[in-house]
Amino acid sequence: MNASLKKKIDALIAKAIPAPHHYEILAVPTGFDGSFVLRVITPAWPKIDKVRKITRVETSLLPSLTSEERKRIFRTSVLKPSEWLAMKEHLVESGTRRIGERKGSRIEPSRMTPERAS
Repeated sequence: MNASLKKKIDALIAKAIPAPHHYEILAVPTGFDGSFVLRVITPAWPKIDKVRKITRVETSLLPSLTSEERKRIFRTSVLKPSEWLAMKEHLVESGTRRIGERKGSRIEPSRMTPERAS
C-alpha cells in the first residue's frame, strides 16, 4: 500500500470517527491481488451494532476512493479495543501495518500487532 493511500484512508476515517475518540487503523494483507482487510479499532459508538459501525466507516471512506483503491480493500472491520485484544492473540497476521491513528491514541502499543507495534 502506498503512502498516499495510507494518508487518504487515515484522513477519511479521522472525519468519520467523532473526536475525542481515538482510533487505530491496521491494514492486514490478504495474500492475493494486493488486497487487504482494513481493521479500525476504536471505542467510538459504543451503543450501536457492528454493521452500523462498519457502514459509518465505509460511507465516509468509499465514495472518496478511486475504483482501484476500493478494489484493494477486501473488507472492513470495526472493533472495540477489548474485542481486538481478545481476538489478536489467536491471529497470525504477518505483514500487518498500522496506517493511521488519532494522536495519543495507541491502544497498548506493545500488544497491538503480532511482532510489530508500529
